[in-house]
Amino acid sequence: MANEVFNLLQAKSLKVALVSLDAWHNSQDIRFNEINSAQHFYENAFRWEELFNSLIIPLKSQKSIRLEAELIDIKTDNFYSYIYDFQNIDIIIIEGIFLFKEPFIKEYDFKLWLNCSFETTLKRALSRRQEGLTKEQTIYDYQTTYFPAQTIHFKQDNPQKVASLVIDNDLPTKNYDIPLGVHTL
Repeated sequence: MANEVFNLLQAKSLKVALVSLDAWHNSQDIRFNEINSAQHFYENAFRWEELFNSLIIPLKSQKSIRLEAELIDIKTDNFYSYIYDFQNIDIIIIEGIFLFKEPFIKEYDFKLWLNCSFETTLKRALSRRQEGLTKEQTIYDYQTTYFPAQTIHFKQDNPQKVASLVIDNDLPTKNYDIPLGVHTL
């Protein structure tokens, strides 16, 4: 979905910055905890302050930025250096989970919520194998951490209510090969 929006905007001669939240995860030892795993993941999965204070807010106000950031490869849990170089940007698109959390929701001019059932989400996760886990481990992680954490997000942040637009993204998974965690929106 993110690439589609990105391509549509670029076709309109707009300069678009794409930012994926996945690269801003904390390391596994910070984002995961077996005790109250869902709540812990919801609160500690991402480096929110660093992302917004070093990249999003300056880019939004200045329209340009060159930033060397330490991002993470979630398969290996290794950090790597990456240079964001955005110039004269018209639109910033951020893609990821929990984006409707406080206090950063106020930074968004337009909020798009992609509604998708847990069943479809799990099927897509199993086809992507984004984190390089076995099928069994992926199912376990989604059932014990990711889905319960997303339920916390639903209850606490009510993303569908605050969204500017809600899109039903519960499409059949057969022949549906969009690696949502890799692209940005």
